[in-house]
Amino acid sequence: MNTQIRKLFFANFLGGLYFYLPIFTLFLLDKNISLATIMFAQFSYSILCFLFEVPTGVLADRMGHQKSVALGFFVDFIGLLLIVLFPSAVMLIAAQGLRGIGGSLLSGSKEALLYEYCKKANRSYKKDFSHLFSYDVLGVAISTFLTGVIIQVYGQASYVPIFGFTIVSVIIAGILSATLTPVHTQIDTGRDQFHEIRKTWKLFLSTKMLQVLFIVVGLTYQGRYILMDMYQPHMVTNHVIPFFLGAALSIGNVASYFFIRKAYLLEKPLGSKMAITLLTVLTGILYILFGWFTNPYLIIATFVALFGILGAVVVYISDYANSHTPSDIRATVLSGINLSREIFKTGYKLLFAVALGFTSLANVFIGFGIFLFFGAWISYTLLSTVEAKKE
Repeated sequence: MNTQIRKLFFANFLGGLYFYLPIFTLFLLDKNISLATIMFAQFSYSILCFLFEVPTGVLADRMGHQKSVALGFFVDFIGLLLIVLFPSAVMLIAAQGLRGIGGSLLSGSKEALLYEYCKKANRSYKKDFSHLFSYDVLGVAISTFLTGVIIQVYGQASYVPIFGFTIVSVIIAGILSATLTPVHTQIDTGRDQFHEIRKTWKLFLSTKMLQVLFIVVGLTYQGRYILMDMYQPHMVTNHVIPFFLGAALSIGNVASYFFIRKAYLLEKPLGSKMAITLLTVLTGILYILFGWFTNPYLIIATFVALFGILGAVVVYISDYANSHTPSDIRATVLSGINLSREIFKTGYKLLFAVALGFTSLANVFIGFGIFLFFGAWISYTLLSTVEAKKE
């Protein structure tokens, strides 16, 4: 099992080699695709991810979590290929929708697969999930740094090759994932097609913590991928040199790699509930500063700090969810929890797209930061209520 965990880590690293991130929005703007359209395409991604979240969770529980992971990488590969080969507004929206289906195949499946591996190997899931997440972040850090160097030297001529590097790394991640050893509980072959959904629904209705997590996931969602799509125009507007379009994202992800690997240690002095609250509040503060600052060096520094802590709450939420879930419907339950994230993410992207029609990107970042303050407070209150009832 330890070998399989390492292979999963490496596949996640390869799947995180998103060389295209620092130039994604700039590439599309260069193809006369508006910023609002780019955000609507992200909305398309979230809608399809939302619609397929639970069905793909059921599929993963039935066909095997490792197969779902491999298929998710393959679908992402197809979506990226379509964007670079046929860059237009219509294709972008369609391809991002396809990638949303790929994201739903990956969502929950990697966590479920890792949890079963850890259970069989008697390893700490919270620690290993921190590492799994961190390898994804490390992949982004390395690839975006290299992209920053490439675009500084070659400029716009490098955009298509940069996409090509990403496409190759994603398909290799899919191939490696397909070689992972299946780990599954004994399945009753006589199950009807709605067995997992019914059992998940009954578990959800009887477990207050899962009900609360469904809300907390959305309220503490910190917009990691929204930020990666939208930071470039903000930096360009404020005269950040092209090198730092990649380097800032890379350094931020390096900081995130080290922070997330150790994020589980916050539980000892703070407890999971306070760790989630503190991380969400700090993220909100940094979003406000990122939107407020106009000095390019302060923008870079804030961006690095923001990415250093972005998404660490997932470690605690995932552990909460897995500890209340049986093995045979693990991917379905996790997909149900992630469904909340997709609902909120979809709403945020739609609001971002609409807001950009009448206000600046800086103000959108500031508004999102303020929202996270309220999300942190409500989440803390809900978790406190559930924990108090358990006592």
